[in-house]
Amino acid sequence: MRVYSSSVVTLPAGTYKGRFSGEFYFTKLSGMRLRNTTNNTTLALSSRAYANDGSVHANVNGDFYFVLTGTKTIEMQYRVDLTNSTDGLGLDSAGSFSEVNVWASLFIEQVS
Repeated sequence: MRVYSSSVVTLPAGTYKGRFSGEFYFTKLSGMRLRNTTNNTTLALSSRAYANDGSVHANVNGDFYFVLTGTKTIEMQYRVDLTNSTDGLGLDSAGSFSEVNVWASLFIEQVS
């Protein structure tokens, strides 16, 4: 298992499955996608969610299964209708524990 602290991974040729998710706060309509930036193609789209005020957190999720024919760079991306420079991707829930917050996750399994 590899753990990355980036939204970008490089994968060799193979067949992959997995899931991704993200958290949004006060961003109105929000969604994510998994993008093959080597070929400029979308591999998977998440569900969409709407967080319309400061009391609502929105979570989006996506599942995928795809085949790569060569080494490709894969990026987890998001789009929102409203940006917030201080806490738009979620409230700081780890501050009192002096830990790093996790706003998105990506699980990839190579099946062949």
